[in-house]
Amino acid sequence: MDCHLGQFRLYTFLSFLGYALKLSLHAKVKIKPHASSAVVLAFFFQCLRKEPGGDKVRFALCSNLEETTDKADLSIERLQKTVVGLDLYQNVFRDGRWGFFARKPLDTSFKNSARAADAYVTVPVIGDPSSARWTSSGKEMLATDDFMERDNDKFCSVYYSALNDRDILCAHGKIPKTADLQWRFNHGLFGYEFVGRRVNGTRVIGLVPGLALSTGVNYSRGLAVDLPDSWTMKDAASVPYAYFSVYYALVVKNPLREGQTILIHSGATAMGTAAIRTALSVGAIVFTTVESEEERKYVRKYFPKLAESHIIFRRQELSITDGIEKLTSGEGVDVVLSPFANDELFEESVFSLGSSGQYVEMGRTNTSKVVEAFAAKLMQKNMTYTRVDTVVILNDKASHAKLIQCVGKDLEGGVIKPIGATVYEAAQISQAFQAASENRVLGKVVIEVREEESYNRFLSHPLSLPVNPRATCDPRKVYILCGGLGGFGLELTHWLVQRGARNIVLTSRRGVSNGYQEHKIKILRENYKANISVVTTTLKSTADARALIQQAQQMGPVGGIFVLSLVLHDRFLSQLNRETFSEAANSKINDTIFMDQASRELCGSELRWFVPFSSMASGWGNAAQTNYGFGNSVMERTCEKRKADGLPGMAIQWGAVGDVGAFMVKTGFEREGQAMVATFEAMGLGIQKIDSCLHCMDTFLLLKNQDVVASHQPVSLQKNQEGRSAGAGGAKKSLMAATCKVFGE
Repeated sequence: MDCHLGQFRLYTFLSFLGYALKLSLHAKVKIKPHASSAVVLAFFFQCLRKEPGGDKVRFALCSNLEETTDKADLSIERLQKTVVGLDLYQNVFRDGRWGFFARKPLDTSFKNSARAADAYVTVPVIGDPSSARWTSSGKEMLATDDFMERDNDKFCSVYYSALNDRDILCAHGKIPKTADLQWRFNHGLFGYEFVGRRVNGTRVIGLVPGLALSTGVNYSRGLAVDLPDSWTMKDAASVPYAYFSVYYALVVKNPLREGQTILIHSGATAMGTAAIRTALSVGAIVFTTVESEEERKYVRKYFPKLAESHIIFRRQELSITDGIEKLTSGEGVDVVLSPFANDELFEESVFSLGSSGQYVEMGRTNTSKVVEAFAAKLMQKNMTYTRVDTVVILNDKASHAKLIQCVGKDLEGGVIKPIGATVYEAAQISQAFQAASENRVLGKVVIEVREEESYNRFLSHPLSLPVNPRATCDPRKVYILCGGLGGFGLELTHWLVQRGARNIVLTSRRGVSNGYQEHKIKILRENYKANISVVTTTLKSTADARALIQQAQQMGPVGGIFVLSLVLHDRFLSQLNRETFSEAANSKINDTIFMDQASRELCGSELRWFVPFSSMASGWGNAAQTNYGFGNSVMERTCEKRKADGLPGMAIQWGAVGDVGAFMVKTGFEREGQAMVATFEAMGLGIQKIDSCLHCMDTFLLLKNQDVVASHQPVSLQKNQEGRSAGAGGAKKSLMAATCKVFGE
C-alpha cells in the first residue's frame, strides 16, 4: 500500500494511515513523505512502529538542511531501485546520501582538557578526599555572598588557601550541608582561610564560612585583616584559621593571663603551634603533648625556650594526668586546649584540670551526647567546657571588632609568626587533600592558587587552571522557560538561579495554580533575590513569541530559551482525532517554532542557549504517543536547522523522570504508573531522578556542535527486590532478548 503525504492534509493523512494499519496487519505500508513535511515525521514513525501493525511500516523521506541541496527522488520507480530492496523501516535522504537516524555515545572528551580562569575546589566523591578537583565557575558567582549580594570592596583574588580538619570532615561527608548549598556549589564549600588581594590592590588575610579554596572569594560574611608589608603572602597562608581560632578562645572570650598554666594537646599541629605561641606571648606556663620523636623535634624547633620537661610523650608516660600532676605539684592546669575534636581526651583531661579549670575544644562542628555528658561532669566540678569552631566565631559578631584588632596588632608587632607548612600548587589539589587526610599532620597544608608578584602590582594576574567544566549563567541576562511552571520547569528554574541567573520569565497556560508553585517562586525571590516573572499565555503565532521576548528584554538581554511545554493524549493512532492529535503535538510545536522565528529576529549573539525538551519517546518510540513523538520530532529538526544556520539549538531527549514532572503525575494513578514503568523497563530505560537530570545539564549546556542529545537511566536486567524483572510483564529476560526488545526486533 503506497501513499504520498503531499497529496493530503496532515490530519487526513493520519486518519488514512490509522485506517490502513487496521486493514493491513499483514501487508507492508510504505510512506513517502513530501520533502516539506518529511523533516518532522521521522520519529512520528518511530512511535508508530510500536503500535499494532506498526512493524509493517516502512518510510522514505528527504531531510536536507540546506535549501540549495538537490532533493531526493521519491518516485516509486526510483525507490524500488535504491531502498525498497533493503527492507529498512527508515530511509532518510540528506545531502546526497541515503541513511538513517541513529544514536551514538556522546563525546565528552572536551572535559579532560578544559581550563578556566575562575574556579573553586570540589570533592565529587564524598568519602574520597583524593577525588578533589577544580571546577569552573563564573567570577560573578564567586563574588556573590550567601545572601546573593555583591560588595566589590569585600571581594578579593585568592593567592593562598589551606586545608584544615574541617575541610577533611566535609570531604568525608561528616559535616551536613543543606541541599540548597549542595546544589549551588556542587559540594564546593571547601577552604575557610585565605590570603588575597582586593580589587584596589591591597593585601588581606581572612576567615570565611567556606569557598576560600577558589580563585576569588567574597568575605563579607567573614573576618579580614590587612596584611602588613613585612609579611609575604606565602608566610601568611598558615595564619588565619589557626590564629583567629586561638585568639578567639584564649584572648577575646576567656583571656589567658600571665602565670596561668595551660596544657595544649598535639602541639605539633598547626592549631597546637598557634596556641603555644599565643600562650607564651602572654606569659602563661605551657605544657604540650606529642606522639613521636618527629613531633618533639618540630616543637623544639619552633619553641626552643619551651622546657624539655614540658613536652610530654603520650605513649611513654603512664598517663598525661600523671605527667601534669608531677609538673604542677598536684594542682592541675588552668586550661586544657585540644586542637581538634577528640572524645578520647575527655576522661584524662578531667583529672588534668585544676580547680575552676576550663576545657577548650577546637574544631568540633556540633555537639553530641558524649560532649553534653562531659560538659555536665565539668560543671559539677565547677569547671567549664568551651567549643570553638569557625561557625561559632563568625556568628559571634559582637566579638569581631576586638578579634580583628588583636590579630592585626600582633601581626604587625611580630607576636604572630608563620606556622610550618607544606605548599602545594593549585594543580596538585588532589595530593594536597590526601596529605591533609593523614593522621598527625605536622604544620599546615597550604595551596598556592597563584604566586605573589615579585614587584608591586596593582591587579592580580589572570589564571588558567585545569578544571571540571560547569555551566554558569550571566546575572545580567534573562532566561525564558516556556511551560516553566511544571515540576521539571521549577527545578530547572531553581538550578539556573543557583548557577547565577537573576532574571527568569516563566510562561504557563494557567499561571500559578497551586501552593507548590507559589512556595518555589517565593524561595527564589526571597532567598536568592531572583526576579521571577510569570506570564500566563499560549503562543499562537510568531507575533505572540515576539511580544514575549520583547517583554523579557525589558529585564535584560535574552541569554537562554528553554521549551518545556507538554500536553499528553496517549492513544493509538487509530483512536486519535484531529483535536487530540493537535493539542498534544502543538504544545511542543508552537512554542518551538514561534520562539525560533522570533528569536532569530530579536536575539543576537547574547543568546547562548535554545533548548527544547524532547523525549525518549521520540528517539526510541513509544506506543500510543505518535502525537507526542510528532511534536518532539519538530523540536529536534528545528534545532538541526538552527545549528546548520550557525545559531544555538539543542534538543534534549529525556527519559522518564521519576520525582517531578509529567511521569510523576501519571504515576499518581497506580495502574497507569505500573504500566509506564513496565514499558520503559522493557526498553531498558529506568526512572531518572531530577538531580541526575540537572547533573546532565552541566554537560549538555557546554556542548558546542550537538543538535540532539539524550539522557536516560539504564535499568538493571536482574530481577529487583519486588520480583519484577527488566522485561514487561515480570518475566525474566536474557540480555540478548532485552537488547532485541530495545531495538524493536
